[in-house]
Amino acid sequence: MPTEILLMRHGESTGNVAGMLSRGGDHSLFTELLRNQNSSSWPLTEKGVQQARNAGSFIRNSGWSPFDGYYCSDYVRAIETASNLRLEGASWTADSRLRERNWAGLERLSFPEMLKIFSDQKTPLVENSIDWHPPGGESMRSLLLRLDLFLADIRKRHSGQRVIIVSHGGIVHAMLLMQHGLGQTDYQAFIHNHRHVRYCHLYRYFDKGICRSGTYSKCQTSFFEKNAWVVSNNLISNVSLSG
Repeated sequence: MPTEILLMRHGESTGNVAGMLSRGGDHSLFTELLRNQNSSSWPLTEKGVQQARNAGSFIRNSGWSPFDGYYCSDYVRAIETASNLRLEGASWTADSRLRERNWAGLERLSFPEMLKIFSDQKTPLVENSIDWHPPGGESMRSLLLRLDLFLADIRKRHSGQRVIIVSHGGIVHAMLLMQHGLGQTDYQAFIHNHRHVRYCHLYRYFDKGICRSGTYSKCQTSFFEKNAWVVSNNLISNVSLSG
């Protein structure tokens, strides 16, 4: 029996709302409080709480809980999402390897301020490589490596069991890359087409058992053997969007 993972992004947070509005020209939410707050401390909005509760109801009603393992990022928005799923008997383990991609504090700046830093550092704004990284931040290759180490531990601890993970958009992107076995030549098109991951969107994966830790540290065209993790056909859920 393969290991099964239910992966989801956290609900809407205060910083997410500020960033979205800023890209549309409204920078009013980038207050001194937000600028001085580490993004790991961003709490959920009321809407984000409801999104998590809706997702929890969907999970319970679908009969997937209880799980054999409960894991989340150690960021506040992921921990609050996990708590608001209200899964009976859940004991959550916060793991730093499930953190969002490190943007070196740029996420605390308004969109025009961020653009200026990219320009000053002569860094292209559009990701053009698996090794691209924001100034001072983390590349997708680095994120993939830490996620691979986490998944290797999951295989050891939960062989043939069911696990739920609450994390971030960057981790979902990395898992999709693993799922499709995409490499350097496919990356730019992939990240352009998968820029936004919906809040509390659910992905159900089954391990085919052919992944190997560290494969993409020396990648050529592929970071994983194709479809090492396969997504179930019966679950791509938008249940949280109405919350």
